[in-house]
Amino acid sequence: MNRRPEGFVKPRIVPPAKRVPDLSFVIPAFNEAGNIARTVAEVEAHARRLVPSFEIIIVDDGSLDGTFEESRELCARYPLRVLRLSRNFGKEHAIMARSGAHGGCSGGCPRC
Repeated sequence: MNRRPEGFVKPRIVPPAKRVPDLSFVIPAFNEAGNIARTVAEVEAHARRLVPSFEIIIVDDGSLDGTFEESRELCARYPLRVLRLSRNFGKEHAIMARSGAHGGCSGGCPRC
């Protein structure tokens, strides 16, 4: 028989809290190959002056050029997540897709 001692409280396993950034920047991108690296660099430079912690989320809105691939490469240098939509939904949908970025990256960034 497994009797628990009086006053025993079953331990609760609580997953460690993920660090939530102070500010998230969402960049909707459609066919921005060749431009996305400069955009991310500028956002990152300004963000560092504004808040202690931040994240940049690029939402590739169905680009037909190398926007997604270039964005993924930037993950090694910046606090960046990359989402890829299956087709061009428009910037409003791309911005709203940010909620799907919480907790991971669909782009396979090593950070996530």
